[in-house]
Amino acid sequence: MRRGILFLLHFLCGGFLFCQNAGERTGSGGEAAEQLFLLIAEEYERTGEENPADLGQILEELLENPVRINSASVGMLESIPLFTSFMATSVREYIKDFGEILSIYELAAVPGFDIGISSILAPMLDFSPRNGFESQGFLKSLSDGRSQFLVRGSGYLERQKGYTPVSSEEWKDNNNSRYLYPPGKLYAQYKFSVPGKLRFALTTERDAGEPFGDYIGASVQLENAGVIQSAVAGDFTAKFGQGLVLWNSSSLFSSPSGSSFARYGTGVSAYTSVDENIGLRGLAAVFRRGSISLSLLFSSRKRDARIADGGYTSLLNTGLHNTTLSLSRRRSLGVTVAGGNLAFSGERVRVGTTFSLYSYSHPYTGKDSLMLSRQARFGNKGGNLGADIYFMTGSTRFFSEIATDIAGSVAALGGFVFSPSSRFSISGLLRGYPEDYTSPFGGAVSGNGKMRGEIGINLSSDYILASGNRYSAWIEWLKGRGNLRWGAEAVFLRREYNSLSIRAASREGGGSLRVSSVLRLNSTLSLSSRGEISAAKLDDETAGAGWLFLTEAIFRSRKGVFDCSARFTVFNTPHWNLRIYAYERDVLYGYSVPLFYGNGLRWYINMHAQPMKGVDVWFKFTRVWYRDREKTGEGLDQMPGPSSTELKAEVRFRF
Repeated sequence: MRRGILFLLHFLCGGFLFCQNAGERTGSGGEAAEQLFLLIAEEYERTGEENPADLGQILEELLENPVRINSASVGMLESIPLFTSFMATSVREYIKDFGEILSIYELAAVPGFDIGISSILAPMLDFSPRNGFESQGFLKSLSDGRSQFLVRGSGYLERQKGYTPVSSEEWKDNNNSRYLYPPGKLYAQYKFSVPGKLRFALTTERDAGEPFGDYIGASVQLENAGVIQSAVAGDFTAKFGQGLVLWNSSSLFSSPSGSSFARYGTGVSAYTSVDENIGLRGLAAVFRRGSISLSLLFSSRKRDARIADGGYTSLLNTGLHNTTLSLSRRRSLGVTVAGGNLAFSGERVRVGTTFSLYSYSHPYTGKDSLMLSRQARFGNKGGNLGADIYFMTGSTRFFSEIATDIAGSVAALGGFVFSPSSRFSISGLLRGYPEDYTSPFGGAVSGNGKMRGEIGINLSSDYILASGNRYSAWIEWLKGRGNLRWGAEAVFLRREYNSLSIRAASREGGGSLRVSSVLRLNSTLSLSSRGEISAAKLDDETAGAGWLFLTEAIFRSRKGVFDCSARFTVFNTPHWNLRIYAYERDVLYGYSVPLFYGNGLRWYINMHAQPMKGVDVWFKFTRVWYRDREKTGEGLDQMPGPSSTELKAEVRFRF
């Protein structure tokens, strides 16, 4: 699946990418990041399921923790989104035969790559020489540091119900009937990095209605310091094995496509996003000697939870603290985690074992019988232990992990990726998670997102013709689910950058059909269109259909100092089961994957300009109008009238 996406992206977006200077790690920044983000969102759309709200975090992790291409193993390269098994093997063989790769131009000469694909992948790669930093002293290397300061704001022009005046009597009766603080969402972040040596990040954010500085996060990451491969103080993530024990970062791909099957844990790394309920906070380090690595971590922080009867009844993940009730639940539960991983990594094999121990500051007092039983047996404590293997033989990659929790419940998964050439691949995955398996800091592939009560099989295949036309199909079976989940897509290329794609897929109680096209008019202007029909059961006796059509114009100046996109969407999805998602371009590191439910129109203008060197400005204006309602939004976010207007603005300084 990843190979097909790469080919598609090259033809759709290659003309809009601006290349970097030889030897630099990142590309032009915004343009390449935008295209990468578009692909991530499109991959989520394949599922027909709810789209996650952490796409911004995923993108930031990809760009802020680049892989050193000249020292990475095949497995580590495959962990990079869009990197195929064939491409990873080609890179290692090229380095073995010709030496280190020092620029995207040299990467473009590797079999399986070209300049368009190399430009897309560049933000996730570090092209520094394998021993390039060791000869320079740490203090002297600080002069090579790069700084970035970014500030972003967004809000609605219409007044939401949560900000309307309230009488003292109404407030006394219900002090959760209004938001506590001003409207508008604010975000600011400062980053300093010395490639291959040091990374520092300081982040603050407030959501609409929250106090200023509601979230503050910081991290310092030291890299390549002798036997210490990486050390992090502050906020961090941990990703090991296939995710059955420790994988507290968001999963990039959760669809039934082959790209989501095999994982290659990248260990510990700094966490620079704003979800305080995902990141760990404390100390972590990776020690390496030859092919052996040892990772250790300790985290102690508080997270949001419902507290009742002297214990917690459930964990909260919204991150919102804008009412009296939600503010009282802020950081109400202490969570302590200790863990580690011992691994052997060779060129074609990786074997590891991972453990985690955790405890909560309050006992569980909710209604989950399994959790209550474990509370009675083990108190506030828990743990997991797992073993994983990843190895290659010929054109096939195999991967597997087996793990147990403190109560002895065993979960396992295993799969393969067969890629005999750059034009064909087939992948498979088998997984089994008992109903009583508990791993609160794991994140393995799962259809329900919980790693509990699931037995499933996935198969996926891709085939690319010499003409560039691509055909792919995927299927998923889950025990207890009545119907198979399936999908198929064909992409037809014409000339160099124009394309037509047709995609059909199942969805809960029905299916969907999507037709998309891209037409590049010249080197600065392109047009894209998409039509989609969804059909599903509305209840036990009736079925219905919905549709969406959008068209978008994208302009980029020849020198890359200005770009603008404008989209118009019309939709009619009269039932929730017929809803459709569609990715929208946004400000840098922002995300927008709105769901279209109802009957109406939506349009936006998204602009980016670089008024001077080192300064970038983004602005987005979005307007939505419904034909079938007199109010928009729900609850305290409700706005009067059938329409709403959202504004976003962002400024980035690099020095």
